Amino acid sequence: MDKFKIIVIICLLLQSSAIAALWIRQDKLTKPPTVAIASPLALPSVSPAPEPLWLPSLLPSPSLLPSFLPSVKPVNFQPQIIYMGSASTTATGWTETSITIELSSGDYPDNISAVFEAGLSVVSGEDWARLKNKTSGVIMAVTEISNNTQTVVWKTSPKFKLFNGSNLYVVELKSSGGETVQLSGARIKISQ
Repeated sequence: MDKFKIIVIICLLLQSSAIAALWIRQDKLTKPPTVAIASPLALPSVSPAPEPLWLPSLLPSPSLLPSFLPSVKPVNFQPQIIYMGSASTTATGWTETSITIELSSGDYPDNISAVFEAGLSVVSGEDWARLKNKTSGVIMAVTEISNNTQTVVWKTSPKFKLFNGSNLYVVELKSSGGETVQLSGARIKISQ
């Protein structure tokens, strides 16, 4: 065996011995003393057993704790904005873009909600954008946003809840008459 293995074995043996010694000592401290009675008529007076060392009375009061220890306060959820990217299409039917994001409901508190926002423009006609849960194939109609102007207009969907578990969301676009739909940007805002 090389020296390193021998040193590791010796350290483990010493640590095991120390743990056993502490266990035996703790066991002795928590047991009441044994008193041998010589005669049933002569009962010695016995003082009560000492209290175990871990009782709360032996713990320092909060006022005695060092002031540098942090106090535990509940953390409020901070709203998040998740930027997703941009895309374009001339398709007249709903078409998946390359813009996807994976979100897990377990990463957020139960009482959160989200909105989908998109910056859309089209030369003429009307354009639409929405989210689809690509994991389950569910179309999220509540997130449908439309625009009919040549300048970029940011629209916001009504609030929706994230699907349970981990899901891949994809942005879908469509044009009313084959004009180029420009999605200048898409984002999801998550808040309480």
